[in-house]
Amino acid sequence: MSYQKRDNLLKARKKRLLSQEEVASAIGIKRVFYNRIENGKSDPQLTIVKKLAVFFEESMDELFS
Repeated sequence: MSYQKRDNLLKARKKRLLSQEEVASAIGIKRVFYNRIENGKSDPQLTIVKKLAVFFEESMDELFS
C-alpha cells in the first residue's frame, strides 16, 4: 500500500476522532490487522476495503487512491 493510501486511511480515522480499536471492531477485524493496514504492512482484501469505505462514508477510490 502506498504512503498516500495509508495517509488517506489515517486522516479518515483521525478526522472522526476514532481509535484503531473502534474502527477495527466496527468492521469486524482485529486491531492488530487494522494497524497493519493503516501502516502499510498488509494489503486488505476487497471485502475489507468495502467495509472501510462504508464505515468512513467515502468511496473506495477516495479512501484508497
